[in-house]
Amino acid sequence: MKILKGFTPFLPLFVLTLILHFFLTPGLILLKIGLLNGTAEGLSKGLFFSARIFLLVLSAMLFGFTTSPFDFADSLSNFFFRFKSETLREIPMITIFVFRFIPFMFRESKKAVMAQKARCGYIRIGKDVFSLVFPIIHSSIVKAEQLALGLHSKAYQVGEKRTMIKEFKFSLNDYYFISYSVIPIVVAIFVG
Repeated sequence: MKILKGFTPFLPLFVLTLILHFFLTPGLILLKIGLLNGTAEGLSKGLFFSARIFLLVLSAMLFGFTTSPFDFADSLSNFFFRFKSETLREIPMITIFVFRFIPFMFRESKKAVMAQKARCGYIRIGKDVFSLVFPIIHSSIVKAEQLALGLHSKAYQVGEKRTMIKEFKFSLNDYYFISYSVIPIVVAIFVG
């Protein structure tokens, strides 16, 4: 059910891809609407590219359902620490901050909307935007300050190697999964 709900925002993209290919690809005409000609080649191309987008979205959703954000950030940390650049080494920490702040921002925006509705019952676009945005920005700054104090109290240093509670090591199953993931990508690139 979660997967089906996740596809609803992408339905317009699938339909738009199909329609654009159907009407803009030259070939054997199946349907004529004014100046637009729907072709058989366009229909097959539209279905093919819509299926590719569908599989891309499906794989991203499955990755999100099966991998916790912090495991993903830890694996990124192990990968990026091999580089000399301190900026690249901080990418995993930035992703952890993003994973922490996105739900926080959603909660704060819901609180602001509910508070505004409690005051006047409705929200006017334009006039009530400041009263919605200001509390969200304020609480984000407070949360960021708390996070900075927490990092400072734990003696966080930019570019330093951090230890992990759980060390990740590649196993044979990981190599199987990598080959299973790479083969469809290669097929999609060279077949398309």
